[in-house]
Amino acid sequence: MASRAKAILYIFLHMISLLSISQAEHHPSLLTLFGRCNFDKIFQFGDSISDTGNFLVENPLDRSGRLPYGVSNSNTPTGRYCDGLLMIDYVASAAGLPLLNPYEDTNADFTYGINFAVVGATALSVETLARKNIFGARTNSTLDVQLSWMSRYLSSYCKSEADCREKLKNSLFFMGEIGGNEFNYAFFGGMSIEEAKNLVPEVVQTIMNATREIIKLGARNIVIPGNFPIGCLPSYLTTFRANSSFDLNHCLRDYNQLSVYYNLQLRVAIVKLQLENPSVAIVYGDLYFAFQRLFSPTIHPGFDPDSLLKLKSLLWNWWRLQFRIYNVLWKCWSSGMFESRSVRKLGWTSSNTTSLQIYSRVAHSQHITNAALSSILIEYYAFKWLRMYLGDMKLGNSLLFQFK
Repeated sequence: MASRAKAILYIFLHMISLLSISQAEHHPSLLTLFGRCNFDKIFQFGDSISDTGNFLVENPLDRSGRLPYGVSNSNTPTGRYCDGLLMIDYVASAAGLPLLNPYEDTNADFTYGINFAVVGATALSVETLARKNIFGARTNSTLDVQLSWMSRYLSSYCKSEADCREKLKNSLFFMGEIGGNEFNYAFFGGMSIEEAKNLVPEVVQTIMNATREIIKLGARNIVIPGNFPIGCLPSYLTTFRANSSFDLNHCLRDYNQLSVYYNLQLRVAIVKLQLENPSVAIVYGDLYFAFQRLFSPTIHPGFDPDSLLKLKSLLWNWWRLQFRIYNVLWKCWSSGMFESRSVRKLGWTSSNTTSLQIYSRVAHSQHITNAALSSILIEYYAFKWLRMYLGDMKLGNSLLFQFK
């Protein structure tokens, strides 16, 4: 507790210093302070946003085991659905821990935590989705399965419930992001926004029940992320642009409003869960806010102006490019045509190949986006934890309001 109190004090003093700094002025990031919270393990539940290799173990021929996946990570595909590292990788590094190994890798070292996330996973079971006429799930390793993995691991790791609570008291748990795939499968299966909205209460309740389970197992520090602004995703922009008007960021307004509604219901449920468990720190991970902040005209703490400008330019170029050629490249991506040998066999023209190369260069910078999002989220978590540990002090509330 002494080390954690010291970490909170560091964060507190750092934010006091921010009060004397103009908002327009660049100041140090809270990334280094996050490491002083002394988390000794991280446990991750979720889907492709966080999977570090479980799906590849389940499906050894999956494309995530081939380049260009991992091209920015020493040209080494690891099963991550990214060109390099994921947000959870940057969070682990900021906490001073090694990258998390996937649970389904039986030879992995789990000393510093475990990644249970699986590409395509849902909060609701596959059977529940089928009863709602939602199909297309890529894995049966849903949230309840991931929880069973956690229980199985703890049965050999802990001697008793009290021993588990002691061993997990400094661990950090990420309950997601999960729950987003329910809506992906629903929309791409032909469901309307109003129909999909009916899924929200059950998805949120399932996530809350799962969180209650890990609290019973001994979790004391938990992050529950919400959903992204799905109306900004290239696949949605390409497929559903006729179903919705656009907002100021040229995203699909109606689909983003669904994300807002889902996130609001999730936050309300988290507040209730926190009241049930006052000794547990439960933090909402605002992926929607973090994602949109990347497009904010203000300079974000921790990024120099030149880097931020390059990042924003990269993101907008990536968005425009995916919007234009998504339909063509999705088929190529799914069938592995990114390999130059396959491109030659198919007889792509020079213009096709050029577009493919441009897409590859832009898409291969996804790890930069993950780094930026994780930086924003870590600072967000630091503010939230400060508020929890210091109570509803006027200063804490003021700083949290400024941050948001």
